[in-house]
Amino acid sequence: MARLQNPNLEILVLAVDQLGQLTEEMVFVGGCATGLLITDIAAPPIRVTRDVVKQLFIVFYLTKSAG
Repeated sequence: MARLQNPNLEILVLAVDQLGQLTEEMVFVGGCATGLLITDIAAPPIRVTRDVVKQLFIVFYLTKSAG
């Protein structure tokens, strides 16, 4: 059974909409994606995060710096 309340789903969907096709080549990790992986209804509430874009910029910077 999926969790009914994921406080990060709205910000994650917004990021996907804004990034468009770029999301086909990336993976969301960390707090923004944790709620998508939890299926145990007895698990504690999912913490709110606001760092979706910050993580993306770090990965983008590291990728461009290495190449």
